[in-house]
Amino acid sequence: MGKNSIHIYVPDCVYYGGDVVCGVAELKVEGTLKSRGVRLLFAGYEYTNWSTGAGKHRRTHSETHVFLKHRWDFAGTARHLRKEKDAQVDILETGVYRWPFSVVLPPNVPASCALTHGFICYKVTVYVDIPMAIDLKKSVGIAVGGELFTRGFYTIPSLPLSLSDHKTFLFASGDLAMTATVPRQNWFAEEVIPIHLSVKNDSTKEVETIKVQLCAKYHYVAHGSTESDTIEPSEWKQTIDHKIEKKSNLEIDLQYKLPKITPTVEDCSNKGVGWHVRLITISYFLRVRLDVPWAIDLDVSFPVRVMLLNPRYPIYYIPSQAPMVYAPPPSPIPQIFAPPPQGQIFGPPPPSSAPAVPSIDNYQYPTDNAAVIVELGSHVVDPDDEALLNN
Repeated sequence: MGKNSIHIYVPDCVYYGGDVVCGVAELKVEGTLKSRGVRLLFAGYEYTNWSTGAGKHRRTHSETHVFLKHRWDFAGTARHLRKEKDAQVDILETGVYRWPFSVVLPPNVPASCALTHGFICYKVTVYVDIPMAIDLKKSVGIAVGGELFTRGFYTIPSLPLSLSDHKTFLFASGDLAMTATVPRQNWFAEEVIPIHLSVKNDSTKEVETIKVQLCAKYHYVAHGSTESDTIEPSEWKQTIDHKIEKKSNLEIDLQYKLPKITPTVEDCSNKGVGWHVRLITISYFLRVRLDVPWAIDLDVSFPVRVMLLNPRYPIYYIPSQAPMVYAPPPSPIPQIFAPPPQGQIFGPPPPSSAPAVPSIDNYQYPTDNAAVIVELGSHVVDPDDEALLNN
């Protein structure tokens, strides 16, 4: 057996929920290669790992959860039949074998991310099932930007949020009250959040500055154990020098621009889908604080659900209307990715007329061997490919 290799060609760098991940798998054979099948595995999984204690009491907590998995048999005997005595063994001759593939990402798929105690990632793995030998395989990572709330244009379905709080001070008369309002809870990364503050200062204290801070909370689970991190980076803080005198009332409008951050990751088990993440959750909250010198500050915190804007499906803002109202563009949005027929989760690419599927001629293949095009195999969903994922 000569030197054999697998190459996986994927056209885009980042995909979003609802997109079609399409590409071409290529197997280069030198000499001959015995095979019981050529298979592709598309998987999304989450992994958590952290340690507690020290010395002999040190414990490591880790778990892997595969929340999205599809397997496709390009050629050969289906995997659930490969242990049978009559399982077919094919002889692959010298040449280059190519198979196009496509898979539809669920609309509420979580984003790829690498955190302190875990990660969420997606892989496309192509492997050759070689009898009585180590399988030949190749994996490439797929970056997923997160869920696509809806396609085209929309008005984000989230009601305004309004929070109030007040406090009294020791050795000072009166109280300080604040009501903060934001238009909605759902926001895109790098979007500007308008904040309206209504401050009633009946105390003898003065407010020197107003601070707006975005905070992130990461929650990890591993076999029943939990770990949480809350971070407040200084670069996510905005300080406004707005002095509020004692015995005064003010109406203040602020603007806070969200940084480019990982989208919110939620447990999808209550959304009616057959899969969900359960080991990693990412949540954000926006804290508005009135800085009172020589006293405990007054603050309120809003939950913020962060999404990534898919550049293929832009939103359109009309300034003359109410804030945060989005309207359709004057012309239809072009279809960059054409979805496959309804109900088809994993299978052959859409027709050649659809721009979503790259032509096999778009790739530069090796020319030292004659190309052998093999027909697509059947789609077989396999319940356990854990060993392949762990490698």
